[in-house]
This record gives sequence, C-alpha cells and structure tokens, in this order.
Amino acid sequence: MSNQKYRRTNFEEEDSSRVELPSPSTNFDPMVGFQQYKLNFWRRRSTLEKVLALLLLLSLLIIAILAVVIHLKSHTKSPGPEGIESTSTCLKKSCITAASSILNSIDEKVDPCNDFYEFACGTWMKSNPIPNGHAEWDTFTILKEENNNILKRYLEAPLNESYSESQTKLKKFYMSCMDPKEEIEKIGSKPVVYMMQKMGGWSVSDIAGKWNESDWDFMRSTELAMDNGIPIFFSLSVSEDEKDSNKNILRVEQQGFNINRDFYLNKSIDNDKLMSAYLKYMTSLSVLMGGEENETRELMRELLLFEMDLAEITTPYEERRDDEKMYNKQNITYLQEIAPFINWLDYINGRFSKVNITINESEPIIVPYPEYFVKLNTLINNTLHKENGKRMLQNYIVWNVMEFYSQYLNKPFRKVRKDFRDVLTGVVGEREKWRNCVYESESIMGFVLSTQYIQEEFNEGSRTSAVEMVKYIRKAFIDNLPNLAWMDEATRKAAIDKAEAVVEKIGFPEFVLNTTELDIKYAELDIHEDQYFLNCYKTLINGMNTGLAKLRKDNDKMSWSMTPQTVNAYYTPNKNEIVFPAGILQLPFYHKDYPKSLNFGAMGVIMGHELTHGFDDQGRRYDKTGIMRMWWNEKIIELFQERTQCLVDQYSNYSINGDNLKGKMTLGENIADNGGLKSAYYAYEQYIADRTNIDPQLPGVPYNSKQLFFISFAQVWCANSNAADVKNSIMIDTHSPPRFRVIGSVTNFPEFAKQFNCPAGSPMNPLKKCEVW
Repeated sequence: MSNQKYRRTNFEEEDSSRVELPSPSTNFDPMVGFQQYKLNFWRRRSTLEKVLALLLLLSLLIIAILAVVIHLKSHTKSPGPEGIESTSTCLKKSCITAASSILNSIDEKVDPCNDFYEFACGTWMKSNPIPNGHAEWDTFTILKEENNNILKRYLEAPLNESYSESQTKLKKFYMSCMDPKEEIEKIGSKPVVYMMQKMGGWSVSDIAGKWNESDWDFMRSTELAMDNGIPIFFSLSVSEDEKDSNKNILRVEQQGFNINRDFYLNKSIDNDKLMSAYLKYMTSLSVLMGGEENETRELMRELLLFEMDLAEITTPYEERRDDEKMYNKQNITYLQEIAPFINWLDYINGRFSKVNITINESEPIIVPYPEYFVKLNTLINNTLHKENGKRMLQNYIVWNVMEFYSQYLNKPFRKVRKDFRDVLTGVVGEREKWRNCVYESESIMGFVLSTQYIQEEFNEGSRTSAVEMVKYIRKAFIDNLPNLAWMDEATRKAAIDKAEAVVEKIGFPEFVLNTTELDIKYAELDIHEDQYFLNCYKTLINGMNTGLAKLRKDNDKMSWSMTPQTVNAYYTPNKNEIVFPAGILQLPFYHKDYPKSLNFGAMGVIMGHELTHGFDDQGRRYDKTGIMRMWWNEKIIELFQERTQCLVDQYSNYSINGDNLKGKMTLGENIADNGGLKSAYYAYEQYIADRTNIDPQLPGVPYNSKQLFFISFAQVWCANSNAADVKNSIMIDTHSPPRFRVIGSVTNFPEFAKQFNCPAGSPMNPLKKCEVW
C-alpha cells in the first residue's frame, strides 16, 4: 500500500576494535578531535601511500559491486525460456516506491515453492499489526481508511451557499452523527421507547407501557415491526426477475439473525462462550430499557431458545447457490396455502400501500425456500398454543426492533453493543467516532460524496488504461476457451458470445457529476443536523419504500450497486456486467506509471476475477443478456461439475486453527480467483508481445517481470486477522481467507511453478491440479 509501515532492519553490532585517540583535554570535543586526527593521519602519508590507498579503496568498491550483482543473480529464480527479462532499470519515483513496497513485504527466508503467501507477505504481516478497533488489517482496509480520510475532509468543510440541496443534506447528516451538542445523550432511549409503545408495549418492562395479551394480534405485531423497517421471520423485497432481466418481481425469503445461523446449531447457552455472551447482551440491553435483571435474563433465555429453533429451520447458505432451484415462481395464493399463519395478501398490501401499489392474489412472487415457510408456519402455530407463547412472540418481535435501533441511542446502549461485538469479532479498542460517521454518511448518501471525490481524486487516465486492460483480459479468457477439452463447440461459441457481451462500467456513473440529478435522487430525505436518530430512521424507511416502488418499474440496467469511492468490484449476472469503481483504481491495485506486470498482477487479476464470475457455478446459469436459462447441455454441465468438485475438495482440505474451509460455500469465489489469475497472466503476456518495449527492472528487486506478476497478485491479499475474525470468515464469508485465495490459485496454475522453478510435488506445485476456466 501507499501508506505501509515498515519495520526497521536490525543492524549487526559494530566491530569493537577502535583507533586509539589522543588523550582528550578537559575541553576536548570527541568529534572535533577525531576529525582532526583523521586529517593529520592523511597528511603524514607519502604520495605513494596515498595512491596505493586510493587504488585499494577503488578495488574494494568494484568487489562490492560485483558481490551485489552475484547476490541478485543467485536470488533470482530463472524465468525459463519464455521469461520476460529487461536490461533497463526504472528509476522513476513510482518504480522506486513499488520496489520498496515489494521488498518490505516479502520474506526471502521463505521458499516461494513451499509457501508462496508467506514468501510474498511474511514481512508485511510482521510490520502491520492489527490497529485498535479492527478485527482484520489488510490492503483493502488500509486503502478504505485512506479514502475515509479524504471523505472526512469533504464532510467537515463548512456549509456555504454554493452547496446543492443534496450536499447540504449530507453534511447535516454527518453533523448529526458527530453530535457536537450531545443531543443523542440528552434524548437517551426515548425514541425507541416511543416505538415500543406504538407496538403495544413489552412484558419485559413497563417502560413502554403494559402489554395486554387479550388485545394482541401476531400479524399486527409483525406489521408494526415492518412499519419501523425491521423484518421479522421473513423479508419482503423487490428484485430483478432472473428470467426477465428487464423486469422486477416480488420476493419473500427467510430472515437472518444477529449472528450467523451456524453459531446457534447444537449449542448450549450456558457452556458456549458466544451463546453466553449473546444472552448477556440481550439481557443488558433489556435492563437498560427498564427490565429487572434476574427476571429479564430468564425472559431473554426464552427468546434465545426460540431463535435457536428458528435457526434450525433455515436453509444454510451452501444449499442456496442453485439459482434455478431457488427460482420458485408462485403467487400469493400459493404462499397462503403453505403458510397460513398470517393473511399474506393483507400483509403485503399493507407494505405496498406506502408506495401506492395494490397487490392481488395472482401477483407473481418468488418463494426460494417453500420448506422454510412450511416449517415456520408449524413453529409459529406451536408457539402460539404454548403457555405464555403469545407473550414470548411479542417480546421477540419488540426485542428485534429495540436491538436494531439501540445502535442510534446514547453511550450506555452503544457500549453494550460494542462489548458483545468485541466478543463476536475479537476486536480490541475502539475506532474514532468520525470514522463511524463517515461510514454511515457514505452508506446513505454515498453518491453525493462521489461528486467531489471524482473531481479531485480520480485520474481520468486511469479509466482509459483500465478499459484497455479489460480488453486484453477479455481476449485472454476467450482465447483460452479452445484449450478446455471439456467444452463442446456449441457451448464454447455461446461462452465466447457471453464474454464478448459483458458490459464494463469503470470509474463512476455520469449522474454523480450532475447535482440536479442527485437532488432528485435524494429529494425524499428530510435531514436535520441535530436529530441523528430521526435521520437514521427516516433514511431506513425511505430506502425500504424506494425498493418496493421498483415493482411496477423496469429494471434499471444503468444503475450502480457501489459508489465510485468504494474499494471493491463486482459482477452482476442479470446485467452481465463487471463494475470497477474509481476507489479501487489506485495503489496498491493500480498505478499508471507502474510496470505492467504489477498492474496486471493486482488490478488485472481482479478484473479477470469479476469476468470469470459470469461463468462460475451461479453465473454460468445466465446467458449473455442476463436471463437465467439453460444454455448448456446436460453433458457439459456434468463435466463442469466434475471440475468444480475438484475445487470443492481442494479448498475443503485447507484449514486454519483446526477449522476447515467450506469448499462448497466458497466455490463461486474460488472459481473466479483461479480463472482471474490465469486470464490476467495470459493478458499480460499478450500485452507485452504487442509492444516493442518490455517492462523495466525494478531497482534492487531480484525478480523478473513474470515473477513480479505473481508477487503483485499475492501482495494484494496480504492481511492480518484475529482468531475470532478468521473463525467468522470461515463460517459466513463466501470468499476463502486471503492466504488460500493466493495458495489455492497459484498451486493450480502451471505457469507459476514454471516461473519459480518449483519441483513437481512441492507444496506450491502439487501433482494434482484443478482447472475449470
């Protein structure tokens, strides 16, 4: 990264022998005396002695230079017959910076053929401990923090008359979050207490009014939670129709939890550290809302046991990767038949009344997991018929609303939340308040922040270069398809058509430079600089309603899912598009003056990764227009799945701290990592072949250009994570941990072993390799 911290080298102890100096007088300055001694010593020498001394010094200098050259050659792996070598050395500032970054990250004591990740990142990991307030520290996070420093400067600039309406709203929101007058502390818990009163009270505490069981209705309670923007038991949303990419469709799905479902399964509340911490968290929040501690703990235990039952009936992520299987298109009548615990038509119309849309029984709706709703119906009905079952369900619904909104309350509530999150994530310390406020401001009005960011930080030349890189990577992907023996000619042609049809969006959407369009986009937001809770509440409700309002509208294929300042990239299957925001088109991923080996190894692999997503286990189900349909025959699908199973098995055998990776859950990302590395490498070869000049040598770096390609790729993923974060990542992240994103990809790619002369059967050059694309 451009702002790395480097550990200083430990120098060897100096020789203890010293020239004997004259005895100092009382006022003798040792340094002055020493300089005078050296001068007199030289003057006393004869001309012949002086000439011989200079010749000796010159000889020693030549020997030292030869030693350095021999050292560099001996530490440089042979590039092989097709290696790209250069006789010129780049001494530009950018090349010196790149060389410094590389040399201060690698650990040359590690054999790259034994552990390439440790070789590429070993010193970086030692020199970059995890800062306070973070569970992990990596190149992405560092760049995000640098971007946040820039956004903070924009947000803290004084308001003036030149600001547009949307810019003024954004600055007011940031000010409300920073809360210089401590309005948040003065208000305390009153906003959430008011919500709870509107929801009919809470049996845990009388602070929100007495709950009356005889007046209570399950569906009404659930509706009131949704009125506050909090889905309970299931979520209702509008999204693109996978089989008609121009249209939007209604969707109802199982709802998640505060922690991953796997944490709930087969656990004891009293004996499991995380479950005990979660119960303590639930109790502490509820006590702050007026509950008596002992009684509240028992009531919260009841809620937690119920939530564990809910987790049992949900479908795990790894079983939700088959989009075709999940495309269960039904209507409201069907949903009412399988899960009659509420009146679905009334419930859904209640939601859509906010956006003036009427739904009837025949309205198409996607129900991805019907079995969940059947099981949910049974669980709700059984609970309603239990003693105190209604009380428990009301407590659970109100608890979820209170828990979510407690993050916007005063310090006691935020401390309880932080204490639990620290247990969950292993974080030590706390981030500065302004960082959280930048994050929240960016999350609600990020495109407004984009205007100044693009104008001041983005180099338009980066977009031009990125477009050219995508062109080479697309061609490399297509040119490699004839080498895949498992594909037949018809499928290969269709794959070529799809790859050629992929739309690239690079840098930013043009509307972020149009303040009039931005003012229209955020016109519904009513922001006040001293009402933080209300601002958060209104933006949540506005976002929910904006999403529902898309139901009767065509899918906007020009929209962006990320703001331009985001340090990330993505592929959208129903748009067949790859998107690279401006935020990622900078160091350490890309620099216009860097050797192309570094740009292709870092940013190029990310581009190849996103392109390959169009052909992973999910993306391959969509055609070139973004419609989900069967465009492969059954035989080809079978051959494809044989190759993907190889990756599932490979990554499932990797483990950290005794926990094995979930090869099935991470399959899509692993396919993209492997395919992206290959496409970027071959694209780099072609890029160099098309030019008369080749990449220059970096000063002091004893690796050829192709080796630097792989080093650059690996150093993008240099990271430190605490044990809790690693465990959480393995359980819930669809990406493999950084170490295995590197190792898994290079061990499958023969060109890596070739460039580093890795013996067959060595850890980084196993005899069995997996290949999909």
